[in-house]
Amino acid sequence: MECAGQLQKSSTGQRSSYFQTIRSTNVNETIKAELLVWLASLPPSDERLDAVAGIRREDNPNSEETMLSLKELATLLGYRDTTTLHKLQVQAVGESMGGGRLRYRRSRVENYLKSYQCLELREELRRKRRDREGERKKKQGK
Repeated sequence: MECAGQLQKSSTGQRSSYFQTIRSTNVNETIKAELLVWLASLPPSDERLDAVAGIRREDNPNSEETMLSLKELATLLGYRDTTTLHKLQVQAVGESMGGGRLRYRRSRVENYLKSYQCLELREELRRKRRDREGERKKKQGK
């Protein structure tokens, strides 16, 4: 109640400034609440969640970061060749520099490989491989 008494004693300009501050705070809180509800309603496979996660981690692609070919990237990440990266569809984060070949930033590829979209793709590839191996064993057994 002390605040209310102070408001009555203060000039009209100060009072409106106080209420504008409260209104803007309420608007910000409302926006936050709406964003949380919207995020909670998205399915886990939605690509927009990766973008939000990047904002949350404050991922800013470093413009000074070296652009790598797929072969260079595979070597740096410990893959024998580029086949696995192709199967994991890392082309999605490649950048066209003209000339038809994509170039990659290591940080963006590493973030993609950790993303939910890539994890789902890995599960799908594992399932297909298990199915193929199971069919081979059945044919060998006959």
